[in-house]
Amino acid sequence: GHIAIVWSGETLVGWSRTSMWQEGCDGEYPIVWHTLEAYVRSEWRDRGIASLASSALVSAILYDEGMAVAVFSPAMMMVARRCGLHPTMFIQSEDNEWRRA
Repeated sequence: GHIAIVWSGETLVGWSRTSMWQEGCDGEYPIVWHTLEAYVRSEWRDRGIASLASSALVSAILYDEGMAVAVFSPAMMMVARRCGLHPTMFIQSEDNEWRRA
């Protein structure tokens, strides 16, 4: 995978990452997605840090690979859309399988 890190001086304030993820099997062929995940320190939230780091991934990786991403939380849906990506939300079912929301 790839990661973009945001620093303020010597403090790591947040990051965003993408990696390849396989969505079960659709017939004989699995569907492979780029994921979009992020973390921001609580005192730095609501400043666009996750969007900043995710935009770096769009420029470096996702633009040429396609703009569709799998996300696993409502917050990441908003971050992905803010960066011009086309997110698909996945939720974990009771049997611990990830399924499209």
